[in-house]
Amino acid sequence: MTDAELESIGIAMIRMPFWSTRRLEALSGFDRPDEVVPVLWEDPDFRRAVRISSPRLAADADWATSTAAVPGKRLRGVGLALLRYAIRMSSRPTPFGAFAAVGTVPTETGSDDAVTTVHSTGFRSRHRIGSGAAQGAVLATEREALEELEVMINPTVHRRSDRLELLVNAAQDRETAHDLLSVRWTPAVEKTLELAAGPIRADALIRALVGDGDGEIRTRVESFVRTLLGRGFLVSSARASLTDSGAVERVAPLEPTGDLRRTVDALDRGELDDAALEDVFRSLRPFVDSETQEMLQVDVAAATEGVVSGRLVDRITAAATALTLLSPAPGRSPELRDYAFAFQERYGRREVPVTELLDELVGLGFPHGYPGSNRPAPPRFDERWEADLAILRRRLTTRAEVVDGIPHSELLDADLTPFRTRGDRPPASLDVFALIGGTDDPDGATIAPVGATTPAGAAFGRFDAILDDVTAVLHGGSELELAAQTDTRFCHVDYLNPRPHMNNVAFAPQQFDTVIPLTSTAHAGTPGALPLADVLVGWADGFHLRSASTGARIIVRNPNILNRVTQPGLVRFLLDVSDDGTAKPGWAWGAHEEHVDVLPRIVHNGITIAPAQWRLPETAGDRDESVAALRTWRTKHGVPRRVYVGVYDNRLLVDLEDDLQTEVLLREHRAGAAWVQEGPETLDSPTVTGPDGQPRLAEIVLPLRRRTVEPHPPLPPRRGSVGTSVPQPSPGADPLAASAARGLRERCAPGVEWWSFRIAGRRKDQDDVLRAMTAAATTAGADFFFVRYSDPEDHVRFRVRATTAPGPVFACAGDLLSSGRVSDVSLRSYDREVERYGGRAVFPRCETLFCRTSLATVGLLAALPGEHDEDGDRTTAGAFVVDAFLQGLGVGAERSSGLLQGMAAGYAMEFAEEGPALRRAVQRARPLRRPALAALMASRESGAPGALVSGPLVTGATALAAAAVHDGPAIVDDVFAAGDDTAFGVLSSLVHMQANRLGFTRQEEYQIVLVLLDGLAARKHRAATEQGGVR
Repeated sequence: MTDAELESIGIAMIRMPFWSTRRLEALSGFDRPDEVVPVLWEDPDFRRAVRISSPRLAADADWATSTAAVPGKRLRGVGLALLRYAIRMSSRPTPFGAFAAVGTVPTETGSDDAVTTVHSTGFRSRHRIGSGAAQGAVLATEREALEELEVMINPTVHRRSDRLELLVNAAQDRETAHDLLSVRWTPAVEKTLELAAGPIRADALIRALVGDGDGEIRTRVESFVRTLLGRGFLVSSARASLTDSGAVERVAPLEPTGDLRRTVDALDRGELDDAALEDVFRSLRPFVDSETQEMLQVDVAAATEGVVSGRLVDRITAAATALTLLSPAPGRSPELRDYAFAFQERYGRREVPVTELLDELVGLGFPHGYPGSNRPAPPRFDERWEADLAILRRRLTTRAEVVDGIPHSELLDADLTPFRTRGDRPPASLDVFALIGGTDDPDGATIAPVGATTPAGAAFGRFDAILDDVTAVLHGGSELELAAQTDTRFCHVDYLNPRPHMNNVAFAPQQFDTVIPLTSTAHAGTPGALPLADVLVGWADGFHLRSASTGARIIVRNPNILNRVTQPGLVRFLLDVSDDGTAKPGWAWGAHEEHVDVLPRIVHNGITIAPAQWRLPETAGDRDESVAALRTWRTKHGVPRRVYVGVYDNRLLVDLEDDLQTEVLLREHRAGAAWVQEGPETLDSPTVTGPDGQPRLAEIVLPLRRRTVEPHPPLPPRRGSVGTSVPQPSPGADPLAASAARGLRERCAPGVEWWSFRIAGRRKDQDDVLRAMTAAATTAGADFFFVRYSDPEDHVRFRVRATTAPGPVFACAGDLLSSGRVSDVSLRSYDREVERYGGRAVFPRCETLFCRTSLATVGLLAALPGEHDEDGDRTTAGAFVVDAFLQGLGVGAERSSGLLQGMAAGYAMEFAEEGPALRRAVQRARPLRRPALAALMASRESGAPGALVSGPLVTGATALAAAAVHDGPAIVDDVFAAGDDTAFGVLSSLVHMQANRLGFTRQEEYQIVLVLLDGLAARKHRAATEQGGVR
């Protein structure tokens, strides 16, 4: 990855505070908070900004400036709160209400002599009803004018037994935003689903449900429909979509008082004075729960002129490369990595409907860390490059030098070399955020706390109504990627959050033709709508999404920069899977900051990647003692006058030589702030100026794209679809097996062919439980098999083939529970892993194989050495048994070698952190294990007693091989006829299942595979030696 691979799309966003740095300097020098209030509150621009962002604080300020007898403590609080807002309005460029403005400027290319200069000729505000009030207006309309709206079923509903479940809650209740609700499945619910599969007038739905019923029935039906709507199972046409901010305009004519319509008209007229703002708030208060910034949203456009120089573009491009290479976040998160292993173990290469996968009972549920997830935290996984990153952090700190009073360290190109081989896929495009206007160098910049986001243009989307260039930016950022990714459907997820303040920054123009509708009716039934039921999830060297109807890859992107953690699990999962394996640019000091009190400024190619920062001292005691501690600390470490306190983009620039601003810092410290970062080097830079001609501390958002986008690798053929290689029955196959394949159920409820018992308890007791259940099933004369699980708790799934309840098995399960040997017993549906085991043609044979080998497997449990058994080596014994199983299947030596090598490669990825240690352990034990394994194999072949362990191990392994012979060779023939990939998937799953049933962990299974590979190599070498007579 190099800087030359990135290019600007020709447009950059400039974000600047409403006030200049001159106003920032004027904020220093107030002696008391009561002096702040009248000075700041007389400015109309400041009053308007505060009224919009915090009506409650504005009311307090009105009161404080009109009343003489204001309590001192309350006045102090008002003064400090206004001071914070004033600092923000003069130093923070992040768009927030009327405190900052945004504009666009062109970017130069090449190494020209121009320098970056930007001037705003004026600010223009756009007012709109905030998402909080808009949501309230929508809910009011649904209550009072429901019959005039269209409704449809929430696309994420799915039936689970006798319940109707939601994957995304559209209830618009912020308190239950992430709750996954359910209602009982009834004939009325079923009829509603049928009628409201697409948009239907609510009155028509009610009439259809009422039928010939009387007025009382209609009242009940109306209540039923309103309940479904209120709980999110229905969505209405009043709801806004992600690409539509006009919901208020649609519902305003339906609002009975007319206040909403008058408010919309007032906002359309433009600038608002104090009286007009109060009229707006009075009209909107009935629609909100509290007076917050959710009542009104303001975006300020800056008319701009100027240019971003080619030199600054080149510097930021180099910084973007460094951020990508040095990101502390792996391309695949630990949560998705852990989820991938569970997916492969459960489904193999099968592609699964996303609604099935994320159902916690039917599928895997959500990955750990997602809302509603019950999965345990994944094990810590250290990437190889993380050690290099830790070394680099220490090296940068060690070689730092003090420059102009600030610790300073250069990040060199040579420092990046070890990271250029990271396996993450570089992002196709990105927005880079950098602070400008705070240095004497017009082309100097500091990477902002946001750093970089993907894809390019995401930071622009919300400003489509006030900026003319948004569509061009979105197109420029994605056109090369769309051209490279043929047979791919890029799409948005049409979802709005019940937490309204998030939606204030979520609306954006539609960038792609395809939309997955979730919480609105806007796209339902349109050619670009992709039903959620059409989305499949699969795994092939990474997660992917596929359209079941077209076979195309699906990539989900939303044109905003909302934090995915705030999104519902389904939305977050679709976005995360679409980016699986893609680098996430950023910088962090990580654990290194725990060991130091000062971190240097990191500079790369003229751009500050990370500002210098200092750990705040302990400030216990009264205010005077705390101030004294701060002064001592500042002198000791040479902390500059102006520093930022806070995190992410919510920082505040404070003057440590000002008493009131020092108090603001101390309050932040008491609230949890641990560090401060260096502020701007100067407040006099002419790089960015506002309409008043005065300097601004600005932020540039530079969209970059890769000049050449590598296409994703082709998706694997769809299993079972036309033109793919699907296993077919081998010649001469049993016609009953073919008939079974045609009538195969993929899900069996209890008593339908099978009874599946879930038996939870301690892992060390599982062998005894299995012996007891096996004896009961044998008494019942029924076929059976079992699998061990550890997710989310240790348990065994014991499955008995029977059409009537097997009495001895039920009695045994009851005895196990009542005696306390197990903690829980329950009956579950049996979900056949048909695709994992070769498809419908092969799976019946595999299922028969499971049953035939189960009795021999249980018999082997007592013969295997325990984990701490000194009389035998458990790994060698396991390798011997797995080798016997492969022999029984009819997998020859050459095929076994290829299979085991592929499995070893997969385990090496899974256990990348501890894999070297596992391989070294196998190598150290080789002198003992090689002859022991060879002796066991010779014993099996000759019938003589085993040399390593007593005879039961050899006898049991022989019985296992004999049981596998009945179905194994036919399975092997079928899967190899379908292709090597299919054969590897099925045979590796069979080996894993056999090791699992014997009680081996995945780490032990990895060692078994390594021991077998070593044994095969030794056997091959011995054969070659004997054949050639070489010693």
